[in-house]
Amino acid sequence: MKISCSSALTLCIVLCLILIVGCSAGENATPKLDYSNMDIAEVFTTLEELTNSSELIVEVKLTGEPEFIEYEGANFSLTNAEVKEVLKGQVTNNSIKIFEVKAFNMNRTKKSDNFVLFMDKYKGPVTSEEAYVISGVYQGKFNVDNENKVIYDGIEYNGEVSFQQDLHLMNAEDFKKLVKERVDNLN
Repeated sequence: MKISCSSALTLCIVLCLILIVGCSAGENATPKLDYSNMDIAEVFTTLEELTNSSELIVEVKLTGEPEFIEYEGANFSLTNAEVKEVLKGQVTNNSIKIFEVKAFNMNRTKKSDNFVLFMDKYKGPVTSEEAYVISGVYQGKFNVDNENKVIYDGIEYNGEVSFQQDLHLMNAEDFKKLVKERVDNLN
């Protein structure tokens, strides 16, 4: 059986997160959110790297409550989101599902229901539904607050921070324009 590089990477990320979450929390404990506990397979140091690596970049609004899935002792979430704007890639309809490890899902850290997300299609055994994972686990997750400012929560939760520091608190329209410029440079 052949596994593509992106499938292997996704599976590696999921397995690392299962190990981290399993080791950091007791039976019923909610682990303290700290991204530095994650062993990330790929660290993005520029917006260009993140843009190039992501097959889908969208602005979304979360809708409803997440669905939780237990799989081989690990807990995951599927969150529904309405696609407001596609910055890169294509979606088949105006909604997508976002697949994350439950302990690190965006509902725990959100400042609003609006996000700009850099993502790849989920490939793995946990769900057969079409879903997407955030590039770099959390590195491709930018919340848009009620004042239309971009919030990168990796800063608050001890995550990887390089270029994201320059984008944190940027106007969301300016941020999307910057992303579109990077996408146009790919073509």
